[in-house]
Amino acid sequence: MAQTEIKNLENSEVEIIGEMATKDFEKHRSGAIGRLGVQVEIPGFRKGHVPESILVKKLGEETVLEEMAQSALREEYPRIIAKHDIAAIGAPDVTITKIAKDNPLGFKIRVAVMPKIELPDYGKIAKGVLSKKEGVVVTEKEVEDTILEIRRMRAKTAQVLKDEEKSESKEEGKDNLPDLNDEFVKALGGNFKNLADFKEKLKGNIKKEKELKARDKKRMEVLEEIIKKSNIALPSILVESELDRMMAQFKDNIARAGGVFEEYLKHAKRTEQDLR
Repeated sequence: MAQTEIKNLENSEVEIIGEMATKDFEKHRSGAIGRLGVQVEIPGFRKGHVPESILVKKLGEETVLEEMAQSALREEYPRIIAKHDIAAIGAPDVTITKIAKDNPLGFKIRVAVMPKIELPDYGKIAKGVLSKKEGVVVTEKEVEDTILEIRRMRAKTAQVLKDEEKSESKEEGKDNLPDLNDEFVKALGGNFKNLADFKEKLKGNIKKEKELKARDKKRMEVLEEIIKKSNIALPSILVESELDRMMAQFKDNIARAGGVFEEYLKHAKRTEQDLR
C-alpha cells in the first residue's frame, strides 16, 4: 500500500498526499501496455499484439506512465479511504505530483467527505411558526370569479361543438355564457341540489384549497428557518460539481430551444461566470 498523509481541510474536504513505491507502480505496466495496445493500429501488427518497444515509440513513454498511474490509483484509492475510514462522497480530484519510469508515483487527492450537520432545535422552530394562526377566509368575489370561470369553460365547450370556426371574442364574451340557475349547476354532475347548494359547496372547496396552500406555506417557512439556523459545511468540490451539472443542463436547454448559448449571454448582458 502507498505511504500516505491525511490532511483535514475546510468545508468538509480531505487531502491525501501519497507516494507509491516503484515496484508497486511498475506492476501496472503490463496491464497499461495491454490496454493501450488494443487502442492503436500499427501496420504489420494485430491489435493487442504490438511489442512494448514499438508501442512506446509510437505513443511515447509519458502516455504509458499516465495509463499506469490511472490504473494504480483506481486500485489504491479505495484501499486508502477504507484504511483511514474516510467517508468520501463524490468523485475525487486527483493530481499526479511525480511520475517517471522506474521511480515512485507521487500523487495528491482531494475529496469531499460527509459534512457534519448541526441542526437547531427544529421542534421549537416548527412550534413557533405553526403557532401563528392565520384564519382562512373565502370572499364572495372569489366564489363569483370561480363560477364565472366555470361558465366560460362551459361556453367554450358548447361553442366548439356548435361551430369549429368560432371567434375568440365570441367564445369568451359574457353574452354567450350559460344562464346561472338550478339547471346549470345540476348539469355539472356534482349532485348539487340547487344553485345555493352549489355555491355553498364551492365555497367549501375553495376554503380547503386555500387551507392546503397555507399549510404548505407554513411547512416551507419551517424548512427555511431550519436551514437558516443550521450549520452545514458544504464541500466546495460538491458545490462546483453541482454548478457544472446545472450549467451543462442550462446550455442544453438553450440548444434544444434552438438558441445559442453565447447569443443568450450577449442578450442577457452577462458573462458565463456571472451566470455561474
